[in-house]
Amino acid sequence: MAVFIRGQYFILSLIFLIFFGLFVFSGFLFYLKPVIYEISPMPASHEDVIVIKGRNLGDKIGEVNINDHYLVKSSIISWSNERVVFKITNEINSGLVFVKNRQGISNELFLVISRQVPIKLEKDNSPFLFFEENLVVMTNTPVVLRGKNLTSDSGVVEIFIQTKHELYKVLSRDILSLSEMEIRFIPPKTLNINGEIFVVVDELKSNKLPFKFNENFFAWNLKKGRNFKISHEISFLKNKHNSSNEILDNINFNIFYLSPVENERQKIQFADNNGTLLNLDNLFFKNLKSDKYHFNFEVKTFQLNLDIFDVKALEGIRVSTDANIREFKTYVLDKRDHYLSYDSFDLTSINLNVNNKDSAYELAKSIIDALVSYFTLVNNDLALDKAIEMKEISVDNLILLTNLLFFRHNIPLRNAIGFYFDNKSSKLQKHIWCEFFLEHIGFIYFDIINAVLSKDSSNYFLNMSENYIHYGYREDYDNDLLLDEYVDLVLFKYKSLTSHDHSLNYKITLEENSNDR
Repeated sequence: MAVFIRGQYFILSLIFLIFFGLFVFSGFLFYLKPVIYEISPMPASHEDVIVIKGRNLGDKIGEVNINDHYLVKSSIISWSNERVVFKITNEINSGLVFVKNRQGISNELFLVISRQVPIKLEKDNSPFLFFEENLVVMTNTPVVLRGKNLTSDSGVVEIFIQTKHELYKVLSRDILSLSEMEIRFIPPKTLNINGEIFVVVDELKSNKLPFKFNENFFAWNLKKGRNFKISHEISFLKNKHNSSNEILDNINFNIFYLSPVENERQKIQFADNNGTLLNLDNLFFKNLKSDKYHFNFEVKTFQLNLDIFDVKALEGIRVSTDANIREFKTYVLDKRDHYLSYDSFDLTSINLNVNNKDSAYELAKSIIDALVSYFTLVNNDLALDKAIEMKEISVDNLILLTNLLFFRHNIPLRNAIGFYFDNKSSKLQKHIWCEFFLEHIGFIYFDIINAVLSKDSSNYFLNMSENYIHYGYREDYDNDLLLDEYVDLVLFKYKSLTSHDHSLNYKITLEENSNDR
């Protein structure tokens, strides 16, 4: 009897273990079943890429079912354990979507194709960037993104790049083209890690696109910084030598005015304009007795270094005369009228020691070295040809000659305007420096004035210290203003609308500077 009971107990225990094992195994299978929890984007009529997000989707390509129809394998762009990307065609209708893999069939989500919705929907004006698989970003390489609602009537469009360390804003001059469905831009110089891109149109923020950053043969790096507080005061004074009794209230003046700019090495911390709109590039004086403009800026500048990892790649960049290159067209072809009077100018006495004249970098370096070794910087009013003969040159002629040499060798060059902080005197000095363009890298800084003054270009070439405060480029306004109508004071250009009896009076004061090193 006892043996019979033990046998029954064994059989019952075995049955229990079998059912318990099946229960656990079924639960394990259920846990491994694919699960989908998001389908994006909700496609409009012109959208054809769908992203499914979930878990346990499998590492091998499975099947996607939309409205009881399985997609062909060629429609599947990518498949990973957490995301499936596929294309749809016009034949695909709205309906339930599920995925199928070796672990089973997932739950279902409803896919809505907006072109098939038979009711009029309210228009969504939010900007949207289409998903792009394996988006790669490199320094100085144009990025092209497609989407919808990427422009507005007001024209206020901003492009941002978010990394784990910093939020970058793409400079307006680096936005190459912008349309309703496409943007093309140059990424920030100092970007060096992976991140996400998004746009803001009329304060409406788009979705974010992830990208992978690929290193180039060079890198721009920000180093130590310095803070400056600067005040500007602008007014007009009647010329003492003029005895005119003309009523001042009837005299009007226009000023084309430059102020500090935001760029990769300079940030505007604070700007106080006493109610005057900045960046209008134009100050209008209605009453010269009382009108006076005051500006206050807090600017943070950084040292910007160019690190080269492959010198042969740098030296291999050739001089390009392709008119389709924006920089060559703007800073060489469009400048030809400026230098017509110098066509017959003899510059052979300035010897360029260069082995490879096809190398844009070697040519640029040889021009700078030749100017540094050939000239002494003096304060004189000699004509350029006489200055070359005497080997003594003024600042204005040095800048002119530098531009002329780069122009003759088809290397794009632009002239930066601003201030230089002299560590010895602790004063700001009105200053001009240059930037030449190398394809694949971009514009490279050099300060020919300080290089000639110190007879050493090493501290003023490739790298730019934190002592420069940038106000813009001469080329930004030289082509827009009739030069013979404006008096040129580098940072200002002005003209009188009714009289020449008054002159500009301005004072720029360094209130404070602090080094954050």
